[in-house]
Amino acid sequence: MSEQYHRDGRQRAARKGVLGTLFDFSFTHFLPSGVVPLVYTVGFLALGVSWLTATATAWSWVPFFGLLILLFGPLGVLIGMLVLRMFLEIYLAVTRPSRDARLP
Repeated sequence: MSEQYHRDGRQRAARKGVLGTLFDFSFTHFLPSGVVPLVYTVGFLALGVSWLTATATAWSWVPFFGLLILLFGPLGVLIGMLVLRMFLEIYLAVTRPSRDARLP
């Protein structure tokens, strides 16, 4: 019975999709793991664009600050990516076992 329950729960979650799970106010389903690569990609692009924007803005105000951001900004982007990756891995580590251990 337990295997049938888990299979039915996974099929219901797959039918709901990402938006259906996002608006599940009873919190009975988790967001699909397939969302994680999308969030990682969007985060990477957002960090890159913000670094370039900060460089251009600082360069227009004081060129020396623009040069500093141009040189040391990738370190900030790298730290941001590490933090984002860490949070996404924590999300996966918590939700994957929880899906299998759900009680009826």
